[in-house]
Amino acid sequence: MSLPTLPGDAGIALAFLFEHADTILTQLKLLVITLAVLYVSSHASLRRPPSAAPAKKKWSGLSKDADQHDDEEKPSQMEGLQLSDAILFPVMAAVVLIGLYYLIQYLEDPDILNKILQWYISLASLASLAMLYSHVLQLAISFAFPQYWRSGGVIFHISQSKRRQLIWEEGRKPEDQVVADRPLGPLPFGPSTVRLPVCIENFLWGCRGLLTTRWNLEVRIHGIVDEKASFRLHHVVAVLLSAATVMSYHVWMSSHLTNVIGLALCYSSAQYLSPTCFKTGYSLLGGLFIYDIVMVFYTPYMITVATKLEAPMKITVQTGGRTNILGLGDIVIPCLLVALALRFDLWMHYLGKVEYVPEATPQSGEQDGSNPSREVARSKKYIATRAPYVDVSGRWADWLATVSLIPWKPSPALPAEIAASTFPKPYFYAAMTGYALGMVVTLAMVLIFRHGQPALLYLVPGVVGALCLTAVARGEFRVMMLYNEDGSLDHKCSVVELDDRGKLVKFITAETDEKKGDEKQGDEKKGDEKTAVEKTADKKEVATEEEEEERPEVFLIRISAVGTGKAPRAVKLHGE
Repeated sequence: MSLPTLPGDAGIALAFLFEHADTILTQLKLLVITLAVLYVSSHASLRRPPSAAPAKKKWSGLSKDADQHDDEEKPSQMEGLQLSDAILFPVMAAVVLIGLYYLIQYLEDPDILNKILQWYISLASLASLAMLYSHVLQLAISFAFPQYWRSGGVIFHISQSKRRQLIWEEGRKPEDQVVADRPLGPLPFGPSTVRLPVCIENFLWGCRGLLTTRWNLEVRIHGIVDEKASFRLHHVVAVLLSAATVMSYHVWMSSHLTNVIGLALCYSSAQYLSPTCFKTGYSLLGGLFIYDIVMVFYTPYMITVATKLEAPMKITVQTGGRTNILGLGDIVIPCLLVALALRFDLWMHYLGKVEYVPEATPQSGEQDGSNPSREVARSKKYIATRAPYVDVSGRWADWLATVSLIPWKPSPALPAEIAASTFPKPYFYAAMTGYALGMVVTLAMVLIFRHGQPALLYLVPGVVGALCLTAVARGEFRVMMLYNEDGSLDHKCSVVELDDRGKLVKFITAETDEKKGDEKQGDEKKGDEKTAVEKTADKKEVATEEEEEERPEVFLIRISAVGTGKAPRAVKLHGE
């Protein structure tokens, strides 16, 4: 195929693009993949921030829909990296990399080492694959059977427990929602005047219930095992798919399956690992920034290990005869900071909802209550009361089904769980933009110099610089440095200090002594004033326990559906 000639710089640019078309397309694919992984992984890592109070339970017992989100399923904290970990991380990475390099040199043929690493990493990735598949299936189910959807200006709430479509109205309690005058079943689309056959409606409701119901599994062997677990159907399917992926990988050794395993590892890393604060995150990226430069430019270790080993430790993208690779570390390490930035956005969102009550203190030389008619001086100390948390994860299907996608047509009032998912994300978008610019520069340098580049050399300044510039421009750099996820900010009542503009300056104490004393007295009062109903229930529970002791359960397997009202199926063998 001949290239048309154009005069001047346009012709030179077109010739360059035509000559490197496969390379540019390969790099664009790699850029899209990495940005998608960062975006999805960061949103999956969202959990209750310290600036929000635990969610209030609105559903209980059999009144809860099977497909309702469970706010208690995801803890408010994850495994955090301390500053010491950030310092040791580059050192340990260098030790492992150098060890692999000399092991390759010693073996001469890396085939044995490849086999060992392939089996080890693939088996270790089973949990990561199961998590990735589970979330993908859950997202697909939510698109097929959303909890909310909009038709015109009316938002409908699909209730599995009632097997009805209810009209959602702002301020109306779930039990008071009006049943919609629609013959349609659980699907959020279709004609509203055509009645589906009863058998088809029952089948669709059954499918929806099967796919969205949460099940409890209890296994008990007397004196040996006593375990309980909660799962849904897509969790079981995800486990089977993850096992099939690992087996298929060892049979065909496909680069696509290698990428799937690598992406699953990247996805799960953002769920379980995070810097406890931005100071630790910046230190971690700074140390690996130096490590990556040294290992790529000044030693043969990185290039040799990346090209010789065929284990799922990298992402490989091919277009035509061009191949480009990117180490998992170049995705995972920046992703930790990008996900932290998104959780910081959520923390700032709920921090804006905190109610600050000035802490009243008597004037100097005056005792409390000595002169109540005199005004009380107020300092810059405030008692912060948090707003309850609304789970924002997994709401993409409901959001797309309810919002107005036409820019000039405003969306109606949305349910709290959907409206909460649209919180402002300035730091997350800044970090994503910095990462994208860093990747573009990295890929351009590979294309220009035709040599492997240390990706963190360009990614770290892009992500860290974007976050710091955003914080400085918004006047929130001090607040960013105060934020942490070590649990020290997660308290019922905190005393904080604000500046003249209402910005957070520092946390003075986690919880006031007066608050602790009131809670302690309240607990003692509740213990002393136990009602007769509670005493009767306790007696029944003791009697049941005594009966079970007389007839101990030797073997028990129980699978029960949550929120269906049906009796659980159980298998019991009682010993004498």
